[in-house]
Amino acid sequence: MRPFRNRLKRLSVVAAWVFAASATFAVVAGPDTATGSTSYFPLAVGNFWTYRCSAEGGSVFAKTVRLVGKNVRDGTRYFRAELRVKKDKPLVYYLFVDAAGQVFSAPAAGRDGSEPLIVAVPKPGERIGTWIVGGNDRIDTPALKQVEAVRVENFDRDDPQLSAERRIEWLGRYYARGIGPVAEADGLGGECVLTKYGVKPR
Repeated sequence: MRPFRNRLKRLSVVAAWVFAASATFAVVAGPDTATGSTSYFPLAVGNFWTYRCSAEGGSVFAKTVRLVGKNVRDGTRYFRAELRVKKDKPLVYYLFVDAAGQVFSAPAAGRDGSEPLIVAVPKPGERIGTWIVGGNDRIDTPALKQVEAVRVENFDRDDPQLSAERRIEWLGRYYARGIGPVAEADGLGGECVLTKYGVKPR
């Protein structure tokens, strides 16, 4: 369960976005790119995503990410995101888009410590920071039923040469066009799946 818990802990430190295939999954331009209906992570104040999360042998809980504000610094718009679990104090981080349409998260409104999350047009095998685009899957989520999503992972989960020890270290995030992050999973069966969302066109 450590990879899943470490990922949640990491969010509070570097403000990266919070997502082996689990049984829940049915595998069947410019700076404005991330605000449009074609973005894999639409950014607009008021957008939100709620997830049902669980870890192997752990309790189920809900978490919500909401974009609550924005400001402009050096010509870049930074969207303030709040991740809240129950009534706990929210974890705050910032999301922004570069000139190529790549979405980043950062611990503050600036480029320092930023981490790329998803590119404007993901292609299988493409590197996104320390992650890699693994391809497209059709997955089931309570909010969307079946949806096609691009899988971004820390390494190829389908590599036949992976050892059992290495396989449990797998982490994956799933993004759907026009919706944003729809799921997250790890090699031990931990997962978060989208149950409700609201996305504005801009």
